[in-house]
Amino acid sequence: MVTHTFPAGSRRAFDDRAFLGIAAILAFGTYFIVFRLTGSGTAVDDAFASLRNFIPLALLTLAVRPVLLRHVRHLAPTSQLAAHLALGTAFSALWYWLLMVMIGLWSGGGLTSFEVRPFFDDPAFAWQMLQGAAAYTAITAVTFMRETEREAALPSPPSPDRTQVSQKPSLQRYLVRRGEDIMPVDVGDIIAIEGADDYAEVVSASGRHLVRATLAALENSLDGSSFVRVHRSRIINLRRLVRAEPAGGGRLLLHMENGHVVHSSRAGARAMRELTI
Repeated sequence: MVTHTFPAGSRRAFDDRAFLGIAAILAFGTYFIVFRLTGSGTAVDDAFASLRNFIPLALLTLAVRPVLLRHVRHLAPTSQLAAHLALGTAFSALWYWLLMVMIGLWSGGGLTSFEVRPFFDDPAFAWQMLQGAAAYTAITAVTFMRETEREAALPSPPSPDRTQVSQKPSLQRYLVRRGEDIMPVDVGDIIAIEGADDYAEVVSASGRHLVRATLAALENSLDGSSFVRVHRSRIINLRRLVRAEPAGGGRLLLHMENGHVVHSSRAGARAMRELTI
């Protein structure tokens, strides 16, 4: 977008990195203590053994958290249960497979010559799958809990009192780059906006494009009588809303006219219900 460049306010990203860093240290430390208490090798050997177990867990945690937040958390309870069963099984199986690959790499001494020998008939296989299921459950619980706390800490979207709409002129049109061309976009064509740190993805009638602006800055520039923030990272155009249906937990699924479905938070659902007459 060729309008304004807004400063980064990445406190949330910093908090997430700090939390994940502390969790990583605790997980690695727990492995190391267990190997020291149960093994007979040196501290260096136990550190490498801990690393073999920790790396697959860290990779899978980073992969599954966005899936949980974007695609699972807002599902209806029955759909969410089915998704958790599938994801938990896949998480456990992938953790087991990655652990076998790590052991093979360490034993083979190289990236091009190693042998993986899965222990399917060994009781350790069942233990590893159970460990994976427990890890997935813990990751899901902590991820959902932190997201719920973050939503609760955010101020509720203001009740759209149409008599107190800001007098400043709202944004009517802006420009975006498409290849070498610069194209205008009418704000009225926007269907929804999804924020991601210092960028936002705009879903319009003509497609999707990235805007270099925070969601808060865009919200302030839009007409409050048409655009409603229904989630900390989502804004919808009420003029493009087709219907809203309950999604469990006090949330809503907002069906837009282009088929796009937007998940609201509890606070966003309250703001939508306040518009009901």
